[in-house]
Amino acid sequence: MLRFRPRGVTLPLVSFGPIPHLQVGTEARFPGDEIGIVTSVGSKTTVQYLGPPMGLGRHTPVEFTNEPLAFPFCPKGIIGRTVDCLGRPIDGRPPLADEPLPVYGNVMNPTRRTLAEGLIQTGFPALDAKEPIPQGIKILWMKRPEESLDYAIARTMVRARYRRERTDPLKPLTVVFCAMGLPRDSILYFESIKPQIARSVYVLHSASEPAIGALMAPQTACQISEQLAMAGEEVLLMIHDMRIFYNALAEVRGIQGVPPGKDNSPVDFYSQAARIYERAFIKETGSLTEIVVMSVPNLDHSEIGVNLTKYSTEGHIPWNNGALDFLAALSRLKGEAFHASREDHKFLQRVVTASYSRALEVREQASLGLKITAEVDLAYLRFAEMFESTVLNTGEFVDVDEALDRCWYALGEVHPDNLDIPPEIKQKWHHYRPAAAAGD
Repeated sequence: MLRFRPRGVTLPLVSFGPIPHLQVGTEARFPGDEIGIVTSVGSKTTVQYLGPPMGLGRHTPVEFTNEPLAFPFCPKGIIGRTVDCLGRPIDGRPPLADEPLPVYGNVMNPTRRTLAEGLIQTGFPALDAKEPIPQGIKILWMKRPEESLDYAIARTMVRARYRRERTDPLKPLTVVFCAMGLPRDSILYFESIKPQIARSVYVLHSASEPAIGALMAPQTACQISEQLAMAGEEVLLMIHDMRIFYNALAEVRGIQGVPPGKDNSPVDFYSQAARIYERAFIKETGSLTEIVVMSVPNLDHSEIGVNLTKYSTEGHIPWNNGALDFLAALSRLKGEAFHASREDHKFLQRVVTASYSRALEVREQASLGLKITAEVDLAYLRFAEMFESTVLNTGEFVDVDEALDRCWYALGEVHPDNLDIPPEIKQKWHHYRPAAAAGD
């Protein structure tokens, strides 16, 4: 084991001279059982320090093991546990005793990633009806920084279900929740709902911990999720909030003197984030699906962090004041989810989107003082009210088939001639209610 003293300390980075045969990703040990990870080698060795700053200086002896920074992992023993950003248990239970799993381990080759399939039910009827999420993809959820999405995230983790085929029953997923930089009240809230999740693993990094931990937490969560999926688990990885990762990376690169990219963004954010996003996959037994939550100033899609994330992921779901932005939501691979849903799903999601868009146009005209008298316009207004109350804004838990039925019921206000649906689907699923009947 090699022992050296730092040449420079600019936390969270500690620099040393050249250290022969040292490898990136290996562990550095500081006094007091604190650790760091080697991030660069050569003429200058750099270590990211992961502990508290008290008493750390150029006099501090540091030991280099040249072993990968790792944590004990057991596929069965990890279920139900809560660990910190480095995989160390923080739930008061005994530590895991098994083979070490590197925090920065090898990533599955993306070419081994097969086309998504199956259906994940989020528990939000409007989202499940319009933009169903297939297994094995990564998808972005966007929110404003000043708004909380804790309830929607918790509701998804509790209610998420999956099925590979239409005839399969909906079954619970194994949820891996990765928290980065969350305030204490949010941490307590998510811990309170954990007993309601059938199978879960929590990787927690709070706002009171060093920001550098936000760079480790998603790596640890991805390693756990990937290992569980490879062992046959159907995993949903929920990462919240990727903005903290972005800010921590920008802080570290600034300390290193790396010139920033566009809009002062960390120049290597895309490559660093891709190591997280590209972990999603599906195989015959086992899958890993990622929902990445990111705070976006003013929901500006052109902001560099979210723009790169949108490019890397397979859809984006904007939320506004904790509510789904229905028309702006997009799941690019939703077509693969239709194979595990009803025959009418792909036609219904298209017509319900067009009908709600038309209804909002009519509603806007009415707000400008125009008198709405045409029966077709009034029908769309009635549809919108029913759709919003039973599908879009409901807090009820309904499965995806019930969500589709509610959409069809709301569409019953609209004459079939105004709906662009194949005749055989229209005849089987659409039941028109003329205005007179609706008022009786």
